[in-house]
Amino acid sequence: MRAGEYKVTPGAEGGRVRGPARAARVAAPMIPFAVGERGKRGREHPAGAARAASAAGPMPRSGPRPGSPGQLPTYKLTVRVIAELYPALTNERRWAFQNAIALCRERRLLRAAARWDKLDEATVTLECQARDAEAAAEAARAIIGRTAAFTGQIGVRDIRVARVEPAG
Repeated sequence: MRAGEYKVTPGAEGGRVRGPARAARVAAPMIPFAVGERGKRGREHPAGAARAASAAGPMPRSGPRPGSPGQLPTYKLTVRVIAELYPALTNERRWAFQNAIALCRERRLLRAAARWDKLDEATVTLECQARDAEAAAEAARAIIGRTAAFTGQIGVRDIRVARVEPAG
């Protein structure tokens, strides 16, 4: 059977399709329901009802889901990072750390920037979402530590959270 063809199951109401005809759903949108392929235990999945609902438009949500990033408060943090002098702290490694912090993509991290104040000290400003200020500080320490070790390729002697304040 080719992708453009479909097979109607015997006795199926509403033109239900199955098997290799899954690609035909896209080519033939007039078929309202489709039966999914058999699952691990031999039952058929009610995939057709979900597809029909999604074709009608988005389903209304009952509100924000617990744990979604939108409902957590946002904190602004100022963090002092003191680098080890071994491995050698070159300008290339400083730039690598600074760029890695700026381009960091974590789940609850909104934006970040680093600036080298001294030869071995940097100020990192972060905006992240967390359940409280202590959790935001711990997340900042973890993000900076991972970024410094893996991407920036610098050793970190100390990470001190200087200021945590609610953003807004």
